[in-house]
Amino acid sequence: MKRIYLTFLAIGVASLAMSQAQIQIIHNSADLAAATVDVRINGSFADPSLDDLAFREATPFLTVPAGTYTVTIHPPTSVDASNPLFSKTLTVVDNEKYIVIAAGIVSPTGYAPATPFDLFVKTGARTTASVTTNNDILVFHGATDAPTVKVKNVTNPLATSDLVASASFNNFTNYIEVPNADYELQIRTLDETSVAQYGAPLQTLNAAGASVTVMASGFLSPTTNSNGPAFGLYAVLANGTVIPLPSQAISTARLQVVHNCASPAAATVDVWANGAIKLIPDFAFRTATPFIDVPAGVDIVVDITAPNSTDVSGSLYDQTINLAGGEKYVAVASGTIGGTFLPATPFSIIAFDGARESAATAGDVDVRVFHGATDAPAVDVRETSVPAGVVVSGIEFGENQGYLSLDPAAYVLQIEAAGTPVISYNANLSGAANAAITVFASGFLNTAANENGPGFGLWFSTPAGGALTALPVNSGLGLTDLNTIQTTVYPNPAQTSLSISTSEKLENATFTISDLQGRSVISGALDTTIDVANLQAGVYVLNVISGAKISAVRFVKD
Repeated sequence: MKRIYLTFLAIGVASLAMSQAQIQIIHNSADLAAATVDVRINGSFADPSLDDLAFREATPFLTVPAGTYTVTIHPPTSVDASNPLFSKTLTVVDNEKYIVIAAGIVSPTGYAPATPFDLFVKTGARTTASVTTNNDILVFHGATDAPTVKVKNVTNPLATSDLVASASFNNFTNYIEVPNADYELQIRTLDETSVAQYGAPLQTLNAAGASVTVMASGFLSPTTNSNGPAFGLYAVLANGTVIPLPSQAISTARLQVVHNCASPAAATVDVWANGAIKLIPDFAFRTATPFIDVPAGVDIVVDITAPNSTDVSGSLYDQTINLAGGEKYVAVASGTIGGTFLPATPFSIIAFDGARESAATAGDVDVRVFHGATDAPAVDVRETSVPAGVVVSGIEFGENQGYLSLDPAAYVLQIEAAGTPVISYNANLSGAANAAITVFASGFLNTAANENGPGFGLWFSTPAGGALTALPVNSGLGLTDLNTIQTTVYPNPAQTSLSISTSEKLENATFTISDLQGRSVISGALDTTIDVANLQAGVYVLNVISGAKISAVRFVKD
């Protein structure tokens, strides 16, 4: 037993005497002036692999004594350590492992941005994976003209995850431990706009048990960077092998789904994809999903079923969609289904591209208006508080007219039909800088003629999804007529009854009274007096309907 102890002690003493570290050096400077370099340590080559090291080449892990070193970078024709392009002092400690990546620009001109060259050091490097059936992946952002990005695993588009939540130039991530498999990786900006997609065929490469450094390399815009090498992802193994990851077509689209079908029969539904995946269970009217990743470039059959469905056999509606890779969409469930409506507007899923998850310009608020009220006419939307004039002109059911880029401020949006003000809403966007929202015209003007469904209002969604938010009716504008009916109510405020006077005799007229959340509280055949005694105190909207003529008047219940 003593002899064994002395043997281990001798090994320990020998290890202390050696005091060694391991280091791998990777050349990732895309500057053409540094296409090939000599790397000298303390004035000489520590290893032949440091002589004529080319862009996108790497050494294996080299064993070096622990200590402090001067690392110099030279042109490939250098004969000694004088006049280096770059110099840096590095200290390596016993039993540590390092990855050192050269990145940045050495030239004074010709590159935008001219991010200074440096050696970027990762301590705690790994030469193998922690688990033999895994891969341990280290990611380095080394592309000088690429923005801060995230990396998504989109191998399964309906179950995606961030491999890297945010990385800027010269950032290393921590090691990411994943099962050995073939992956599809997307590079995205922080607002989820896809920049590029690459395959990472780690299983095909028989790389189980390997540690891998994946680096962003080259220029997104070679033409503004001296026509240097183009952007790509490169995998570096511990033995110094550098593997370009294959570029792929972007295989996913970003999609937000909004339920804006006001039919009572569709108050809550299930949404299925391809008859097998319940994509959105218990999807309620005036709610939205967050943006999700869905497969692009393939047909997806969308079925709408009753809630708590177990399959699509009782589908209320189906539609096939095919989305473009890298694009963003908002898909709106619109129209009517399952009852008698005026007008009878067939249910459909209306998808529009060019959606945004944040404002296109920092500091702005981007707003898109979608007309989703089946019985409302074409309208204009006028901003009256600045005033900015008509911001949306002649928008009809099922239309949107693109994004408005606005300052974050409080606005008053006035709805006009044939030039006549109908109603106005407060839209306080003062705290919404950098946001992108969609405003929906939602519900029925004539609830009595439409299955007593929810009343009309303006509601908006955000990219985060959830219940839509109602825009409050502006108290500064009393509702007037839509088309030609002039309606007066009195007394206003009312206590027990509300008297109605119209500018013309109406045949078979009906009415609804809605609260400011668009919920119908009283409806029926129009008479000269309506009993409002049972209404709670508050502000309400009276809608009068006679054929194609509609008017709406706001009143207060004491």
